[in-house]
Amino acid sequence: MNKYVKLVLAIIFFVGFMAGVFVLYQNLAVEYKPEQNLVVENNVGGTISGATDSTTSKEETAEPQTSQSPEESGEEKQKSMAMDFIMTNKSGEEIHLLDFKGKPIILNFWASWCGPCKAELPDFQAAFEKYGDDVQFILLNMTDGHQETVDTASKYMEKEGYTMPVYFDTMDMQGSYTYGVSAIPTTFFISAEGEVIAYASGMLDAETLEYGISLILEEN
Repeated sequence: MNKYVKLVLAIIFFVGFMAGVFVLYQNLAVEYKPEQNLVVENNVGGTISGATDSTTSKEETAEPQTSQSPEESGEEKQKSMAMDFIMTNKSGEEIHLLDFKGKPIILNFWASWCGPCKAELPDFQAAFEKYGDDVQFILLNMTDGHQETVDTASKYMEKEGYTMPVYFDTMDMQGSYTYGVSAIPTTFFISAEGEVIAYASGMLDAETLEYGISLILEEN
């Protein structure tokens, strides 16, 4: 009889424990839903602007300039416009970011030595295959010439079979400095008009990436 009571109590305890785990999981799922991983620029005031001078410090470019709220100024809220910079392709040709203006852009900063960067690339490849004609993917490699080179990055992409457009931040790291990127992966979602709609610091999962893409397609 005692064994029976202990067995029943053990089953009740186990069921209660599993129910608690399930509730905790549901609460965490709500708290960390994908859209909360993105900072949506048009929810805050301010304008990102500035030259692409490679000597500009990260502190000067990382934060948008402050401005009056629409209620205070009586004007429409200023947009956060993407800043131009020069990158290179595999052949060494110089390309401006704003050469791609007219199509929504996903600007992703990455490196082949970065674990989280490599972990999110399959989802980026899947999104590229789905939206490649409608969205300009720019995988900007953090090419410092030491820890990462054009050769190491290119060989990694070829080995993994990725077909996304890869560019290299070889012009004195203009892209990284212009956008204040101090940790990777970092991703910017830019509309066809050149407005920074959202950005994310850290690895993106497929659902969050899809949400970010939906934001720039809505602006198209």
